[in-house]
Amino acid sequence: MQLEERQSMYQQANSYLVKEEKENIAEGLVNITANVKFSGSYKGSIRVGMYAQPQWITVINANYKVTIKDNRTKASHILLQGLNILYGDYTIHMPDNVQILLISPDFYDSISIPKFNYGLVKHVHGRLIEDLLERTKISIKPQYELLAIAHLIGVDQYDIVVDGKFDKVMKIIRDKASDPNFNLDMLCSLSHMSRRKVQYVLSEKGHSFLELTNKIRVRNLKETLTIEPNLTLTLALNQAGFSSYSNAARVFKNTYGMTITEFLTSQ
Repeated sequence: MQLEERQSMYQQANSYLVKEEKENIAEGLVNITANVKFSGSYKGSIRVGMYAQPQWITVINANYKVTIKDNRTKASHILLQGLNILYGDYTIHMPDNVQILLISPDFYDSISIPKFNYGLVKHVHGRLIEDLLERTKISIKPQYELLAIAHLIGVDQYDIVVDGKFDKVMKIIRDKASDPNFNLDMLCSLSHMSRRKVQYVLSEKGHSFLELTNKIRVRNLKETLTIEPNLTLTLALNQAGFSSYSNAARVFKNTYGMTITEFLTSQ
């Protein structure tokens, strides 16, 4: 039974030769779960969307270039050989055997992974995914490798989305920290995110709004005091973004281990 189980996906997939484009993609693929389908040796054409809407995150691993048609734009593209991950209403033409894994968006919705954008899906674990696909050829339980791939793609999507939002938030903080009136509500407005979302994005990277803002402001304050020692302290604080001396003094002391006065004396 173990040998049969190990080979079943490939034997079943090889029994199908898809000779024309089909909207019902179940034929030729093995159900791993209700939301995951796989073929280790798919040949022919397959459509992975409907009415210009994606229906599957599609993983293709081929030893040759694969042609796809975007049914939304009607444009055709050639994918380089190797691993490609797509999300869109595509018709994929595979003249020779290809590993193909289909993952429903419902799979990721159930574990709170952010939505995928239409088009090529970015990933950072490509080499590991390729290794896992290779292992399915000899694995006694290939469904474990396939589900691991599905989760890796979700991890990459989560990290990419969070990183992108964090970069967006950080750019605004860097640009606006020197404004004494800049606060969390202003950041939310400029980033088009809710207060809860902004705080979540920052906390995922181990930061808070106040910590990051004070870090930039105190660095600006030290730089200003160094470059323009004759500038009044009140003006230097204002240019750095601090609205009160007490807050600036506390942050400066915690950051540099000396008071503002001690720093000015040492210059």
